[in-house]
Amino acid sequence: MGYPSKEKSTIFVYEADGLRLAHLGDLKQKVDADIVDKIGDIDILILGEVTKESIAVVSEIEPFFVVSAN
Repeated sequence: MGYPSKEKSTIFVYEADGLRLAHLGDLKQKVDADIVDKIGDIDILILGEVTKESIAVVSEIEPFFVVSAN
C-alpha cells in the first residue's frame, strides 16, 4: 500500500507474516497526521535519511524497530 507525502513521494507499507513494515524514503517534510493514522501500527520503519522531519514521524508512528541508511 502506498501513501502520498507532501513532497510528492510515496510512503510504502508492506505486511507479511504478521509484521508491518513502512519505508519513508528520503522524507524532507513532516507527514500529515491523517496519513500517520492511515499508516497505522508499524513494526519496522525504514528511513532513507535521518532528518528532523523523519525523527518527528518516527515519534508519531512509534515503530518497534527503526532502520536507517545513515
